[in-house]
Amino acid sequence: MKLVPFGALHQDYQASLAGLFTPMKRWPSGEQAYRTFLQTWLDDVASNIWPTWQGRQWGGAAAAKMEAATKAELDLAVELYHGGGNELGALEEVPKTPVPADGKPRTHEWHYKIEDALVLDAKFLFIPPSGEQTPTFDFEASKNIGSNYLAYDPRYDITRFETLFWDGVQTRQPSIWDIKQHFQRPRPWMTATGLGVDGFRWIVAGGPFVTHTGIHPSLLSGHCIQGILGGCSFYQALLDEGIAIDDERLRVIRQYMVDWGDRRVFAGVHYMTDNIASWTLARRLIPHLFQNSQQVEEFAVQAITGHSRVFADIVKHFDAGSAARRMLLDDFPEADATT
Repeated sequence: MKLVPFGALHQDYQASLAGLFTPMKRWPSGEQAYRTFLQTWLDDVASNIWPTWQGRQWGGAAAAKMEAATKAELDLAVELYHGGGNELGALEEVPKTPVPADGKPRTHEWHYKIEDALVLDAKFLFIPPSGEQTPTFDFEASKNIGSNYLAYDPRYDITRFETLFWDGVQTRQPSIWDIKQHFQRPRPWMTATGLGVDGFRWIVAGGPFVTHTGIHPSLLSGHCIQGILGGCSFYQALLDEGIAIDDERLRVIRQYMVDWGDRRVFAGVHYMTDNIASWTLARRLIPHLFQNSQQVEEFAVQAITGHSRVFADIVKHFDAGSAARRMLLDDFPEADATT
């Protein structure tokens, strides 16, 4: 089987194209410096993770082993996350969060749906709550991007978190749609059948509203890099307050920011190596985008290496000679490669 590119970006997403080398708002050093910076990362990805589509053929050293590496990666994802094909597997598990006031623990699947821009309790969008109509936890935790942080840290003002998290993402994220179009990586379900991956399954974040789960190229994982940059932006805002941050809140933020990307792998809509691409780009960007760059970078590294299940599984289960694993550990030498 020859792996084919994803194809044309749907017209609804064409307006999101900003230009591959267009810097984000927070980039401090000019367009040429950003072009050099991003091109280095693009070349690293094409050499170690996934080649670029050059109109008629794949280009980059990763092309030589793309089918074998993709097959091995998807087989591993089935084993680790997919529950035998007909079950939710890892999505059925509950992240390390407090039990909400209604006494119902929320699973990774519940969070995954929210993070795909889905409002879980639609009726309160149209019926203003009265004294007898208290919005449900599902509504409060899903009405905006970042609202599900309420399930992780119910003590914090969720409206403020939403603002800090998403504003930080919007001013710090790279041109995600252009990167996706550049690499043209087909989604996992597009390759699993042709490569003979038994037991593969993927979950649509469906519900009362139409969602956009995976109807564009796979690399990089937008949710993964947005989770990291959003979490770092929130952490930077807390540092700016000059108030001591307790250890439990630090743990919660770290867990939340990596769960965004991990859940996309659990759901079968992203490859584990899509997360490698997102983590490495995020780490390389952070020193340029944050005022307290050293503190923020250390915070992000602790989150990714210490709290991401997918990161730990890549280090543990990928072949030691894997170019993708080697790229990850080159960018994250803090990780314990012996585990």
